[in-house]
Amino acid sequence: MKIDSREHLVREIADAMQSFTNEFDNRWFLNLTEQEVGIRVDPYYCDPDCLWPNNGDKVVEIAPVPSHEAFRAMEAFADEQPRPIAEKLYRALSGGRPFARFKAAADVLDLLQDWYDYQKSWYMKKAEEWMQENRVYFEDGTVVCKGNTMTWFDDHEDEDDEP
Repeated sequence: MKIDSREHLVREIADAMQSFTNEFDNRWFLNLTEQEVGIRVDPYYCDPDCLWPNNGDKVVEIAPVPSHEAFRAMEAFADEQPRPIAEKLYRALSGGRPFARFKAAADVLDLLQDWYDYQKSWYMKKAEEWMQENRVYFEDGTVVCKGNTMTWFDDHEDEDDEP
């Protein structure tokens, strides 16, 4: 969907960061040519006519949020809770599979929606930071990048210094 406002841009980038997975070698991009955020699916798993971005599109890759940073978001959420609840959340973080255990603990403690709201806000801030670092703006109804972009060609990219 074409990005039509700065708020929409931030939301799309945040959703991409939150949805990121290394599974199947998929990668998320802000496509300046198409004015949208989307995922590049490994060609092995997709018909040639559904591949995106298109040849010649100017794109900026949206890097995943490192797991240690997402872990710190869970710790920060726990910090905001009353001590007995925070201790239960910290205990969930201290074992194997901390992300799943934390979510299960938040659910049992009836904090799951609070966690989702906190997490959404956290990813929105990460999206804002990403935009600043990459010099991405919404100006005059258009997404622009005043930093480095790539031009997409088939299954490889060429780095550009400036758009």
